[in-house]
Amino acid sequence: MLKDLRADAVLEALKGVSFDVAKGKTFGIVGRNGSGESTMLKLIAGIGKPTVGSVRVQGRVSALIELGLILFVITFVVLALAKLLLLQLARGEGRKT
Repeated sequence: MLKDLRADAVLEALKGVSFDVAKGKTFGIVGRNGSGESTMLKLIAGIGKPTVGSVRVQGRVSALIELGLILFVITFVVLALAKLLLLQLARGEGRKT
């Protein structure tokens, strides 16, 4: 789909979407890659602004945006610390008791 997109083309990530969530309720957005889940969450959380239409939020919104990115960062930090520890052990700099 994106490989066929021209530079001057408009990609409509969300069109004709409408829903209500009752006060105090929790909801999630699930869909195939590229179907607009992250875009919808960003609009609801106020991170992005719609080019057409409107988003109305009454009350407080808590969102986990791009959980995959958060997990990537955590994994990177853990692997970096493990590599540092292995380098210290290889050099004989480990703690001696």
